[in-house]
Amino acid sequence: ANTGSRNSGGSQFFINTVHNKYLDWHTGGSSKHPVFAKVIKGEDVIRKIENTRTNHADAPLTPVKMISATIKGSGAATQSQAKTQKVDSKKPVAEFKTTEGSFKIEFYSDVMPYTSAAIIDLVKTGFYDGLHFHRVIKNFMIQFGCPHSKNANSDRAGTGGPAPNTPFKGLDGTSHRRLSDGCIKDEHKGKISNKPYTLSMANTGSRNSGGSQFFINTVHNKYLDYFTGGSSKHPVFAHVTEGKDVVMKIGNTRTDGGDKPLKPIKVIKAQMV
Repeated sequence: ANTGSRNSGGSQFFINTVHNKYLDWHTGGSSKHPVFAKVIKGEDVIRKIENTRTNHADAPLTPVKMISATIKGSGAATQSQAKTQKVDSKKPVAEFKTTEGSFKIEFYSDVMPYTSAAIIDLVKTGFYDGLHFHRVIKNFMIQFGCPHSKNANSDRAGTGGPAPNTPFKGLDGTSHRRLSDGCIKDEHKGKISNKPYTLSMANTGSRNSGGSQFFINTVHNKYLDYFTGGSSKHPVFAHVTEGKDVVMKIGNTRTDGGDKPLKPIKVIKAQMV
């Protein structure tokens, strides 16, 4: 945050909750606010703060206090180390290029290795290329990954998956094989909640019925967590790290009575990066 004058930024910053492109310093406008970081966890907290009631001066009616801010890592970096320190992420990342823009996801491969490997295999083999988002419900989620959705108007979109008994490699090199209906076994290991921008396996409600389809939560759908005791059991395996504005753009698209986008939204290319 700054006053609008040069070199007027100090300790204050703001967190964008929508894509405020006009604030970019490189767009030629009068507002010049350089981005220096991004939120990777706690998006639901950001939304909660954003939706708090305020007075006429935009100050929250209920005070929202920062109790503590800490640096998370193997140790505190010195000032000289901080200048050269880089983020070292060993978790796999995939990029989905769509007709509405691109977004990137990071797999929770440390706690969901089997599910991550199955989806990564589909990305690498081009399974997702040319498919459409076939189900979009505003303030809920966006769903993708059915091979029948290659035809955006197909009535079978949402019913398909990978070919039966197809092999795929685990992240550790172990050989796996999909089930006789093309699905994979449920992996109920990482207790990760269905928070905004997380990717969760779609299924029929029956055990071991997830295949290639997944959905991206656009709100916190806690009742879908497999560990809450409810009937819905959708394990989270990844989260969006870049392009959240694209996800929300898709989530706000107009749909027909069957939740299918009126304007087809296609994944042009999915690839590991």
